[in-house]
Amino acid sequence: MNFIIGGNPSWFMSSGILMELVFALVTIMISVYAYKIYKITKQRNTFLFGGAFFSIALAYFVQASLNFLISLKINSKDLIQSIAPSVHNASIQLSILAVFLHIFFMITGLVLLSYVTLKERNHQTFALLMIISFLGLLFAHPIILFFEILSSMFLLFITIQYYQRHSIKGTSNTLMIYLSFGMLFLGTLQLAGSSIINTFYFLGHLTSFIGYLLLLINFWRVVK
Repeated sequence: MNFIIGGNPSWFMSSGILMELVFALVTIMISVYAYKIYKITKQRNTFLFGGAFFSIALAYFVQASLNFLISLKINSKDLIQSIAPSVHNASIQLSILAVFLHIFFMITGLVLLSYVTLKERNHQTFALLMIISFLGLLFAHPIILFFEILSSMFLLFITIQYYQRHSIKGTSNTLMIYLSFGMLFLGTLQLAGSSIINTFYFLGHLTSFIGYLLLLINFWRVVK
């Protein structure tokens, strides 16, 4: 996750918002195809998989909305403050709320995806994963760094699980899913490092997009 801050050029902000909207669209399409497969197979795993990506799609929509509001504030800061000085403080509070909503939906989606890969599943296991994740986020400082580390750990765990499944089954579907989550893991690591190396911001989004696209293609093939 990379929230756009006030010091970046407007073209950088616009491209970030566009990528977030694209991610939201792709992940919601993955969710829709997963639900279509669930309607055919009645497999609970597929239903949970779709629910996970629906939550991730909400996270990207929230992030895009946040960055859009920030860009509006930058472009019209003087005008807004001259009309209503209190709007500036309200926008900061809204930004904080949007950050926490993005984190909530993204971690919920990743917890669901991790939960689906487990051999032994029950409500207590899911609740434990959620509680541990959000307690860690509650006491973490800085929270964004912990969120990026936690996301990377979940994606690494999911990637390993699907690699093991592919090593057993060896089908094209398991290969596509394994490669998809591997790309998402690499993309998350690159985005986490973008605060140090700016190039990683673009590379991270590109790598993550390829991962989401591979998943979408795989689910589209299954439905067809």
